[in-house]
Amino acid sequence: MAARTLDPDQIAAALIDPSALFEVPADVVRSRGASNDEKVRILHRWEYDVREEEVAQEENMRGELRVTLSQVLDALNALGAGPDHRHPSPAKQ
Repeated sequence: MAARTLDPDQIAAALIDPSALFEVPADVVRSRGASNDEKVRILHRWEYDVREEEVAQEENMRGELRVTLSQVLDALNALGAGPDHRHPSPAKQ
């Protein structure tokens, strides 16, 4: 996929729901118009969302994982970043 050029409104939207703008996390890495810090923040949001979906699946809630945690972590690694340790991951209750 060609690199997408993001405007400020798209960056703001991606920080809320990355999957609405990107097919896969690697697309965030290839995108233009966002700083590295913004890309990392977008991917950290996606990481949280994927972890939340994984917990839901463990609790037998239906849903499809379109993106894996591995894909998100690989994209973060490509930017020289790691997982988001500042925000706790969702957990089973």
